[in-house]
Amino acid sequence: MATTTQSSLNAPPPVDEPPPFAVVAAVDWPWCDGAVLAAAAPARLPALPQRYTPGGWADWFTRLGGTRTGAAWVTLTMRSRSDATVTVTDIRATVARRSEPPEVSTTVGLVCGGPGDDEPVGDALRFDLDVEPARSTGGVRFPLAVTRSASALPVRAQSGQRQVLSWRLEIDWASQGRRGTLTVDELDGLPLLTGGEGRSRCFYAQTGTIIEGLSGEGCPTR
Repeated sequence: MATTTQSSLNAPPPVDEPPPFAVVAAVDWPWCDGAVLAAAAPARLPALPQRYTPGGWADWFTRLGGTRTGAAWVTLTMRSRSDATVTVTDIRATVARRSEPPEVSTTVGLVCGGPGDDEPVGDALRFDLDVEPARSTGGVRFPLAVTRSASALPVRAQSGQRQVLSWRLEIDWASQGRRGTLTVDELDGLPLLTGGEGRSRCFYAQTGTIIEGLSGEGCPTR
């Protein structure tokens, strides 16, 4: 969900006046080299996919219904609502809540490819969520110009903690004498979450073979 607060250099605009640009947030999470925090014991995980295909693994991770762990990739697509250019002066990440993972939980991951295989192409805005306040680690220079032509900005929010983090993005903007802050804190009606370590671990190679050195007991195998 995106909300906004705003002010004018002259008179304050109506409270319900929309921001001059639209922002759509979408998960950009690779099926390969990804991990999910599932609220289930290893023995309760769904059966492994029968085919070694990206689609099969992606569907399997979706059925876990869990929280992405470690780093979260979000793509912001921004577009001006008019011919006027909107200037984005800053984007911040803020952690709203930190909570412990469920008592019964499993970190489930797929290990494949080489270093950097899960990196998006081009520049990305990066945040370290493990410090307070969350710290930008670079990747993008401000200000950014937003026009009628849609522009996509990858955002990477990284956490190495065991806790599950609920976080949001705050986007400062200015256009035609107006300025404000637009907040993105949901994806498809669900809060932005980055998960930590589950109580158990199940990690697999791309072929579906269990990685014994990274996994505990009870993980599903073929």
